[in-house]
Amino acid sequence: MFGPSLAPEDSAAGHEHRWSAPAVWQGVTADCAQARGVRAGIPWQRTPGVTLLTLIALWGAGSVVSFAVNRHHIVSAAARAQQLVNHPAVNDPQLMALQALRNDIGRLQTQQANGAPWYQRFGLDHNAPLSAALMPWYGQASNRLIRDAAMQALTQKLTVLANLPPRSPQRATLAKAGYDQLKAYLMMARPDKADAALYAQVMTTTAPSRPGLSPALWQSIAPDLHAFYMQSLPSQPAWKITPDRQLVTRVRQVLLEQIGRRNAESTLYENMLTRVRRSYADMTLEDMTPQTDAGRLFSTPESVPGMFTRQAWEGGVQEAIDNAVASRRDEIDWVLSDSRKTLSGDVSPEALKQRLTARYFTDFAGAWLNFLNSIRLNPAHNIADVTDQLTLAGDVRQSPLIALMNTLAYQGQTGQQKEAISASLVKSAKNLLGGDDRPVIDQQAAGPAGPLDSTFGPLLQLMGKNSVQSVMAADSSLSLQTYLTRLTRGAPQAPAGGKRRRPAGDDAAAGADGLPGQER
Repeated sequence: MFGPSLAPEDSAAGHEHRWSAPAVWQGVTADCAQARGVRAGIPWQRTPGVTLLTLIALWGAGSVVSFAVNRHHIVSAAARAQQLVNHPAVNDPQLMALQALRNDIGRLQTQQANGAPWYQRFGLDHNAPLSAALMPWYGQASNRLIRDAAMQALTQKLTVLANLPPRSPQRATLAKAGYDQLKAYLMMARPDKADAALYAQVMTTTAPSRPGLSPALWQSIAPDLHAFYMQSLPSQPAWKITPDRQLVTRVRQVLLEQIGRRNAESTLYENMLTRVRRSYADMTLEDMTPQTDAGRLFSTPESVPGMFTRQAWEGGVQEAIDNAVASRRDEIDWVLSDSRKTLSGDVSPEALKQRLTARYFTDFAGAWLNFLNSIRLNPAHNIADVTDQLTLAGDVRQSPLIALMNTLAYQGQTGQQKEAISASLVKSAKNLLGGDDRPVIDQQAAGPAGPLDSTFGPLLQLMGKNSVQSVMAADSSLSLQTYLTRLTRGAPQAPAGGKRRRPAGDDAAAGADGLPGQER
């Protein structure tokens, strides 16, 4: 009981399942008891912190870069603006400084529209306020170096044009350039009409050089500065000029006179007919009397020009007149006309349309009258020939006369403006509401009026194509149908040896209601 303690190994030495570790394993177990465990992989608790520190470092570096770049741009732009304002001279360095400042403003405007580069952001982008701050400085220098010089050059050119004598041949030479110069001059006074490309092009030819500046430098830089001025004018209305109204009026008068001479009515009319003539063949007597033997009744060596037919009017002439009027209207635009004033009748597009239309239908009627006056009835040498001609003329199915009259009736209605359905309904409503106040004879019931009524009106009435016949109680016996019936009934009979023919008047009477008269 009071003996010495036994060693652990000695106390368990007799256990049958005891494992005695070799020396190597005893070393491993001793080391494991002293070592500390390490977690496998990245600990998620530290990830947000590392990420936040990385972002802070990147944002800080980006802010430093953005600050340096933006400060450089601000300082350089301010230096150029100060140079332009503090040294108001006209020399090459001033022009180059103005171009550099224009490039800075253009870059700022582009970045405003499309976004600044990443290295200028990070909360330090000052493109919008910097551009707004530079525009007044640029405008002051640009007006002195570019705008005033352009206005002076345009004024000199326009004054020369306005002071030319009325019959001077130089007016025609300078008219085209004068129109462009007047347009550029008015653009400077009307920002809503600004056209940067056209303005730069006009100023390149109007002011190819500038006193005090190198010609090569001016020609390489000035077009871009002119275009930028006109491009910025709508957003900077304070940059516009006050035009000389008297000068503008004088130049407009000169240019309108030249337009009237260059595009004279006779020239436009002849060119229009030349274009149409190639598309329509001349109309002969055989064309007017299809499926009939017109040579047995009458003949003519003449023909109607194809450009003076209803097909030509509806298919080409009417459109050609509208195009000529539209071209005149385009020429007399806001440059040559003031909305507060009325153009003279000589150059008005509406008056031009009326004159061209009236002239065309005058020639139209003259061509058809010349053709009709040239028709000659074939001579008859005996009673049989006379009977054949009268019989053929009264045959409603094969009569060349009826076919010719149908063609004339169709052509005589060229240019008539038919009443629209809406207008007809309005007129009917007025008649219903008017009661007994309306006149006995409807003054508008005479049918559509046409430009050829004075020439073809009697013929149309003879053919029953004019509704005046149904409005006023005219002589009902005056018609082509009645005339042919009476003519053929009174025709002489064939000689005694020949076979008696049926009077053609019977055919005419039988086909009275079926007389061809419809439009073809």
